[in-house]
Amino acid sequence: MARPSFHFDTTTLDDSDEVDDGNISVAALSAFLAPTMDFGTPTGSPAHFGHDASNEEQLAALSLSPPSSPVAAAAAKPFRNAKEEHDYLLAQRETLKTQLQTLLAADAAQGDHPNPWFHRARDEIRATRRSQHENARLKEAIEAQLKQIRRLERAARRKKTLQHPSA
Repeated sequence: MARPSFHFDTTTLDDSDEVDDGNISVAALSAFLAPTMDFGTPTGSPAHFGHDASNEEQLAALSLSPPSSPVAAAAAKPFRNAKEEHDYLLAQRETLKTQLQTLLAADAAQGDHPNPWFHRARDEIRATRRSQHENARLKEAIEAQLKQIRRLERAARRKKTLQHPSA
């Protein structure tokens, strides 16, 4: 998975903005944050609009861009019917399968990992999983044996009460 790259454009903060004692104007801060993914808008930040711009223009400029991920796109635009959604999900499944196979092949082709502790850590994780599975299996066996012991004790008590009704 590719990590998003963040580019902070410091050129929008010029010498005319007051930064000497840490006070920055809202316009300068907006201009500084506009190129970032979380604060930027497709057509520009509200700081770029003059007071002459109507509210509708500002709202149109601040509207969000279409979602970039398929999951977000599916959530934003519901399918017309279940069959379309099913077909989309099947196609997405095939795409992801192909992507996984490509990544696994690239990982296998890479061979030795450059970090000498990688193989040791992988072996430790595998050993931990094996021991956890073994512990779960043994716990289930103990529970089954305890159930059997309880059944036998109940049967022995019943047999005693049948033999000695006065007890």
